[in-house]
Amino acid sequence: MARSSRQEGRLKGIKELVDAWRECRGYRATARKLGLSDHGSIKRRLERAVELGFLKESELISRRDNKIGGKEDFEEKVSAEFQDNEIYLNSVSTKIKSKEDLMEYYNLNPEDWDITKVKVGNWEVSMKISQGEGLPDKAIKIPAFRISVSLSRKAPHPLEVAIRNLIEQVPVLPTIKLTSLPSKKDIAAELAPVDMHFGKFAWHPETMGGNMDSKIASKVFIDSCSDNLDKLSKWPLAKIFLIVGNDLMHFENIWAQTPKGQHQLDVDSRLPKVIEVCKRSIIHVIDLAIQIAPVEVIRIPGNHDIHASYWLCEILKERYRGNRHVVIDNGPSDRKCRLWGDLLVGWTHDASGRRQMATVNMLPQFWPKEWGQSRFREWHVGHKHKADVTKTKPVYSVGGTVVRQLSCLTTIDKWHVDEVFVDAVPACESFIWDKKKGIRASYPSFIDYLQFKKEAA
Repeated sequence: MARSSRQEGRLKGIKELVDAWRECRGYRATARKLGLSDHGSIKRRLERAVELGFLKESELISRRDNKIGGKEDFEEKVSAEFQDNEIYLNSVSTKIKSKEDLMEYYNLNPEDWDITKVKVGNWEVSMKISQGEGLPDKAIKIPAFRISVSLSRKAPHPLEVAIRNLIEQVPVLPTIKLTSLPSKKDIAAELAPVDMHFGKFAWHPETMGGNMDSKIASKVFIDSCSDNLDKLSKWPLAKIFLIVGNDLMHFENIWAQTPKGQHQLDVDSRLPKVIEVCKRSIIHVIDLAIQIAPVEVIRIPGNHDIHASYWLCEILKERYRGNRHVVIDNGPSDRKCRLWGDLLVGWTHDASGRRQMATVNMLPQFWPKEWGQSRFREWHVGHKHKADVTKTKPVYSVGGTVVRQLSCLTTIDKWHVDEVFVDAVPACESFIWDKKKGIRASYPSFIDYLQFKKEAA
């Protein structure tokens, strides 16, 4: 009977302990609730209560371990104190585990700071995690870290100090506003694919300048003009002047000779085939150009296509009859010009040698009205198969005239090699015209004929 009373007393004591624990959920608080001075035995007695079934294991987690709240809770704390060139960092955390983590938390670059003092401590924190509805929570332990770091800013390198002082002395300059694009009514373009020489034949092993035939000529002509049109399309164009002729064809008769000098030429295939390829190619380029702006085709005959350029433009007239976006100027004069605001541009095929000064003087002589209305004057010429810019003085001392020797599109043939005319760089050129500023930009599209050296010719 006495034994049963002691058991009942123990059971009563366990129940009182469990009730006090459930109310307080802290070792010290539970000991105070039961009037005990030794809180260290509370944990052992609670573990015994779990063994006897009076308490679930999940209930053995204290407020401090379970982060439920109260003064015994574990809390993540991070703080920093800044004093001039020193920083004091402190953290109590399960996530910040090292001094490097703590410095990274405050975005401090280790290259800028010296670590003068470090203190690190760690312990385990009990926590519980849910295992799902209807299942008891699982108790786990994770490491926690207490870290204190003292930092001192590194002294800057003398060179860095000198650079900073120099920067401080640089005055703040006002922002310069970029000039906006001009109005569409002020801008035109010139596309000048000169000296293509459709029908020329060249054999790379003989010339070392790449092969040339009608198929290659068509590809070069279309690709280079397309490249230029792509660059021109970035401008707000009111019009495109397309220069046709300037030895667009290499020969125009069944004898394969130049009309005047009657030089025997190396030609590719029969004349009808060359005409057909040339016609398709120029129509292709015009069709591309009118997608950007209205086109005016201006014929400038060369020494190889005096007549061919004329009847080719007559074909183009019929092709674009009724198309208000295409105008064909097939006038009989070998020289033509256009006035665009303050810019006057003239075209001729050959202005070399003794013709240079005479050609320059033709602008005021043949077009005095346009000359008087212009401030910028230029001649754009072909024939010499290489680019050149020459500034000369006209007869009247009213300003300079720029003579632009345009690049040629063709490559060298056997005649050029024999005469040692081999210094040209094949290219197609185009220009942006501005009514107020003259020639505003120029775009070359260079051709590498060596890409065709393996093609049959």
